[in-house]
Amino acid sequence: MLVFIVVLIIVLNLMFGAEGNNAGGTVDVNGHLGGMMTGLFWGMAFFPRTPSPSGMKLRMWGLILLSIFFSVQLACLFTVVHPVQKQ
Repeated sequence: MLVFIVVLIIVLNLMFGAEGNNAGGTVDVNGHLGGMMTGLFWGMAFFPRTPSPSGMKLRMWGLILLSIFFSVQLACLFTVVHPVQKQ
């Protein structure tokens, strides 16, 4: 039941956030999605669990995905240039 409620809240927030951006809202949906992905990968990599083959495999995938995600974000930080907007 908890997973259902969390998924429902995520879906509702994405729906209302995307609608607010089209209407001139100030909610950055991409920022929230990036935070969600970071939290998911961080949880996969560092969530405490009993040492088992499946747990170690999940931790390995979490570390790989987390390092790829942060590498892409770091590359975007230093390479993406936004044009200056004229007023």
